[in-house]
Amino acid sequence: MKREKKRRRIGLGTIIWSVIPAFALLVVVGFAALSVARHVYPPIVPVSGTSMRPLLNFGDLVLLKKADYGNLRKGDIIAFRTSADVQLKWNVPGSYVHRIIEVQKGAYGQQFQTQGDNVAGKDPFWTIEQNIIGVYDGKFSGAGYPVLFLRSRQGKILVGGILLIAFLYWLLGIFEKRRVGQAVNIHNLAAVVDEARKLTAMMEEGSHAPSISSQSITHPPEQALLASPGPAELQPKNWVISGDFLTGTLSSQAPAEIVLAQKIGIALDGALANSNWPSYEVATRAGVPIHVMNGILEGALVPDLATLAQLGKVLAFSFLTNQ
Repeated sequence: MKREKKRRRIGLGTIIWSVIPAFALLVVVGFAALSVARHVYPPIVPVSGTSMRPLLNFGDLVLLKKADYGNLRKGDIIAFRTSADVQLKWNVPGSYVHRIIEVQKGAYGQQFQTQGDNVAGKDPFWTIEQNIIGVYDGKFSGAGYPVLFLRSRQGKILVGGILLIAFLYWLLGIFEKRRVGQAVNIHNLAAVVDEARKLTAMMEEGSHAPSISSQSITHPPEQALLASPGPAELQPKNWVISGDFLTGTLSSQAPAEIVLAQKIGIALDGALANSNWPSYEVATRAGVPIHVMNGILEGALVPDLATLAQLGKVLAFSFLTNQ
């Protein structure tokens, strides 16, 4: 049941965040490309009446091209807008697709008398050239229904509902991420506490000499990360008899902290080699100064608990349980 519910949720998420945006983007890009190619905006208009039957029927989608006002003649079919005062005076829609029946020169350039093929009388107004959208250049029968629906009250309600669902889904996604993040933080805190217990037990079994590790337990992580290398005897590299720190031989007198520091350095070097990120990226993601991480690898620092916990979380590696 839970699996089926999860599958449905994933399917809904795919539709909301992938299919619908991809389709919307395709429509917008196609519309813009058609406008640029035909030098007219909008390049297509739906037919919302029957005044141009039988050539144009309700629901057809008319393809337009740029209007050359000086060459428009009687008989041409044009798409044009009506001004607000014309709409108010004659109770007509905001746009038409009608045929020109007369052309004359007016105060604002060419003006056109229009009429529908399926009506007895001419339009009760003249159309100036500035209100012309474009010239008829073909049609797609029935393709205008989706546009007409989206313009209707029901279509606007549908679009509003889809946007509301998408917003709510996005909001639920944020809450879910926060919930998961809180669970991860609790898990990480438990891991840090467990690491602290293991490190304390290992230190108690070995040397009780003072170390940077013991300081990191009583100071905030920020101070521990920025701690100085300390006395020379606490720098692991100074206990190497031959070779470099990671592959060399330690003195038999080396304290337990130094032996453990070499093992952790070797483990860190291997974890970095297996990571998909370069060392500086690992340090950045872990919030560990790069010189501190390099100091662990070079044997200049005994690694502290906070540093191990942060690096281990990013690298998905436990430096204690893998010793």
